[in-house]
Amino acid sequence: MAPRRPRRAGPDGAVLLSTSAAAELVRAVDGAVVAFETDDVDAAGRTGWSVVVTGPAAVVTAPARHERLARTCPAPRVPAPQEVFVLIEPELVTGRELVGGRPLHGVAVRGRRKHEGR
Repeated sequence: MAPRRPRRAGPDGAVLLSTSAAAELVRAVDGAVVAFETDDVDAAGRTGWSVVVTGPAAVVTAPARHERLARTCPAPRVPAPQEVFVLIEPELVTGRELVGGRPLHGVAVRGRRKHEGR
């Protein structure tokens, strides 16, 4: 099962994910440094953004903390019978905004052009 969208920032700005306890993700990321990317694009308006958070991930194992997160966070889009929370502590945050078909740094985003003489 793939992880669901992050619910909101966790403690101290951490990214909080919820997923099923049966997900391979839980075993793969606990204690590892991971990168989490989220994007939003409006194709019609040619606008959007992309953010990548990199840092150590930890599965929430303390029962009281898990219960508090389950009670205070918005409900997941797809409920899992055994919900597990994963916190990613941001060590590096990078991002890009797309405005009018151009990334914020000013390089145009265009389709391939035909070269004359070919």
